[in-house]
Amino acid sequence: MIHTFSLSFTDDENTTATVYTATQSGDGQTNLDVSIPSGSSNFVSACNIDISEARGVLINSDINATIVFKSGSIVSQTMNFSGNKPLLWQAGFPNTNPITGDFTQISVTSATGDMRLQAFFLQDV
Repeated sequence: MIHTFSLSFTDDENTTATVYTATQSGDGQTNLDVSIPSGSSNFVSACNIDISEARGVLINSDINATIVFKSGSIVSQTMNFSGNKPLLWQAGFPNTNPITGDFTQISVTSATGDMRLQAFFLQDV
């Protein structure tokens, strides 16, 4: 199984442009693509992740939202997302995985508008 990130950059005068592509392989994946109604508070989606198995992570919300990673009632981590500003990470990136603990569900709160949450986890299971 392979996940590929492609990032492109241009400045406002189009004088500098570059495309970066990163590919990572793993032997399993867990993916979510969830529509969440406007004004939802603690909208829960099952998503069982052992973070030590993670090889790649992409999470995106199309509107501002708070995302809580939980195992039952125990909070592992809370992140605030701005609309269409994804979290990207792959093994080998210069930073460590920003998701720091295992979780079994993702809980989402959005202030306004219907939202779409997409999460892609590449794993070695």
